[in-house]
Amino acid sequence: MILNLRGTCGSGKSFAGFYLINNYPAREIYEDGWNKTKTKHIGYELPGNLFVLGRYYEGITTGGVDGFPAPKVFDAIARYARIGHVFVESLFLSSSVAPWEPLIKEFGTDLTIAFLDTPVERCIESTYARKGFTTQLKEDAIRQHHKGLGRLKDRLVQRVLDGELFKIAIVPRERSVESCLRLLHDGGWKEKK
Repeated sequence: MILNLRGTCGSGKSFAGFYLINNYPAREIYEDGWNKTKTKHIGYELPGNLFVLGRYYEGITTGGVDGFPAPKVFDAIARYARIGHVFVESLFLSSSVAPWEPLIKEFGTDLTIAFLDTPVERCIESTYARKGFTTQLKEDAIRQHHKGLGRLKDRLVQRVLDGELFKIAIVPRERSVESCLRLLHDGGWKEKK
């Protein structure tokens, strides 16, 4: 089962990842081949074969797999989903569709694309809070990305309505953790603390 949580900057994607690794025993996963010099920390393994891909640690300003090479990310999603359950999020994954097509084909209804319903102004406020209010944000870029994600969500919902076999979910920001846990449980993850 794959849960891909999507949203723009400040929507709350990383909050769910931080929750998972801070509330369940998490073993860090390192792999060779992600860079030229040493093994790379690519995620965490939680009980019940849940793999949370990405970086979640104190002081990081972007979570998930942002900054990771996309081909390696999609390879890791598939490999870990074949042996368990995957939670993955990042800003760059939020807008992509084409790289997901092989995963949609392989995993079908075991793939859930979940969109956070965070209002754009809240996204901007949260981004300022995370990066510091002295940072100048490109608010128009956040607004455009938010609007684009809405159109993408509508297109993906239509694909599901037309009979394609993958799942779409809308996740309320205020209940993002509970919603993600429910989606993971519905996908077969047996939570163990």
